[in-house]
Amino acid sequence: MLEQASAGIDPAAAVTFSTWYRVLGWYWFMTGIMLLWIIPKIQFETAWFRFIFVGFMAVGTASLITISQHGPNLHNRYGAAVFEIGIPAATIVWQWFVARDASSADSS
Repeated sequence: MLEQASAGIDPAAAVTFSTWYRVLGWYWFMTGIMLLWIIPKIQFETAWFRFIFVGFMAVGTASLITISQHGPNLHNRYGAAVFEIGIPAATIVWQWFVARDASSADSS
């Protein structure tokens, strides 16, 4: 705590920040479990797959809105927000190709 105070970080905010990282850790863990269940059936689970990745995009959008309203803090989140929006969008497009190819393979 003394190191955080000397770095200009409010110790009370650091505790809150740590708590949020723990919450996000469980969020990512549970999302990973969901994806383990979905990936083997990716061509059939389009709605669930897109729901998960639209959720990731919402986190990135919320980060950008927060930064635009309050400015960047000690942890610059611009790069993270770009990845939180870009990677899920690319993954949704990839899954669309997988589902389309599986559909055309099933029909032939």
